[in-house]
Amino acid sequence: MYVEDAAEAMWLAAREPKLFGETFFATGDEHLSVKEIADTIVAVMQRGSVAHIEWPDERRRMEIEHVKFSSARLRKLIKWKPHYDFISGLKKTRDIIGKIKL
Repeated sequence: MYVEDAAEAMWLAAREPKLFGETFFATGDEHLSVKEIADTIVAVMQRGSVAHIEWPDERRRMEIEHVKFSSARLRKLIKWKPHYDFISGLKKTRDIIGKIKL
């Protein structure tokens, strides 16, 4: 999720008394694999590369595979939804980084 969407969700949630003492997920609408995320970052940023490395056996046993988090409860209570999808957030990040003189 893009940082502006996360900040807006936190701001709205902090101001809603119905949410106090509860736990909620704030998520974007897309559910991407780690590979999809890495490939998209490289494509949008036009630099870097992705190397596939097998999970060590001890980590593979802990992998939870296809878990998807939902922010449906939060969205309903604070009338929030993200403004940026993954690619548009990456492009905005790329454009901001491009303006910074390193």
